[in-house]
Amino acid sequence: EIIGNVSLIPYRHKKKKIYLIANVAVHPDWRRRGIGRSLTAIGMQYARERHAVATWLHVRADNPGAIALYIELGFKELARRTQWQAKPDRNASTDGLGITFTKRTSREWLQQKSWLEHLYPDLLTWYQPMPWRSLRPGLRPAIYRFLMDYEIRHWVAHTEGVLSGILSWQAMTDHNDKLWTAGPPEGCERALTALLLNARRNLPWRQTLILDYPAGEHETAIEAAGFHPYRTLLWMKLQAENSVN
Repeated sequence: EIIGNVSLIPYRHKKKKIYLIANVAVHPDWRRRGIGRSLTAIGMQYARERHAVATWLHVRADNPGAIALYIELGFKELARRTQWQAKPDRNASTDGLGITFTKRTSREWLQQKSWLEHLYPDLLTWYQPMPWRSLRPGLRPAIYRFLMDYEIRHWVAHTEGVLSGILSWQAMTDHNDKLWTAGPPEGCERALTALLLNARRNLPWRQTLILDYPAGEHETAIEAAGFHPYRTLLWMKLQAENSVN
């Protein structure tokens, strides 16, 4: 009888090997016997024997028992991200927010890239690479998107004539599309709400819009746009060698 499971997913980042420990699960009748700890330790040993430069795992924020276990095993939280979801709505309105929208031009790209690097740091790009090649303007990226059949749209928000935020929509094959928001660290709440509402209104034929965002940041603004938190994940990295018994 199978009573537990652990999965190891290999990644390559800058030509270096990384392992993600995932799907640690134990049958309810066999929990609280140290099986989850043993499975995790086996995953750590497997990654170490294969000379991984880093071993990561993620765990839901509402699982304090697992979080405590991973800390005991030497993992340290380095990032906390919330996945937000919303359905498109052709009736979503931005009236009263005082935001005007324009199409993105090449002049706004460097600012958008700088904001995106702040919200989506290089720390986790081994797992979720930023689609820079698809997002940037220019003829070569346009040819690349055409050949790969990638669909991208961009909206720029202005508050009293001042650039206050940029949102890019990336169509995915499963129709659960990604939104990439970019804005200044402070004072972008109204523009963020307006951009998300605008995306919901202008993409009525899609199924689900997904926004990955730093946990705890601009939550009120995102909720005001009709988005709901699906889950918050703690991203934890093994910080030191640990004995495995």
